[in-house]
Amino acid sequence: MAVGRREFLTAPWRVLSSRAGRITIDSARCTLCGACADRCPEGALALAGAPHALQILFDTTRCTACEACLICPEQALHLELLEERPTQGTPTILVEDTMLRCSRCGGEVGPARLIAKILKSPQELLCPTCRIMRASGMRA
Repeated sequence: MAVGRREFLTAPWRVLSSRAGRITIDSARCTLCGACADRCPEGALALAGAPHALQILFDTTRCTACEACLICPEQALHLELLEERPTQGTPTILVEDTMLRCSRCGGEVGPARLIAKILKSPQELLCPTCRIMRASGMRA
């Protein structure tokens, strides 16, 4: 199938075929950064969360095995090609983690795994707004 220049330039990661795939995640490596869900053009991977947890969900009925999600900086994703695309199913939770909160305002800071990787020993966990306010000497 020929691909037009405009289509190629706007979505070079898309595979213009009927491929299907299944994603698995190595939960020991995943930090729930969300890069995979952000890059997925079909919405097969999504970040979802309740007030105290964050999850990566996978909908196998939407996956086109385009490999865009393999951008994972932790190399935690694995793509398996399927013979046929499933037509039914509900999104499944691939990985889940606790959402850490700002010690000043209680706002979301990030998933515990990601924060642990970035900050080796945080003394005070602050959201970006509270961090700016502290640096400028302002009070909340």
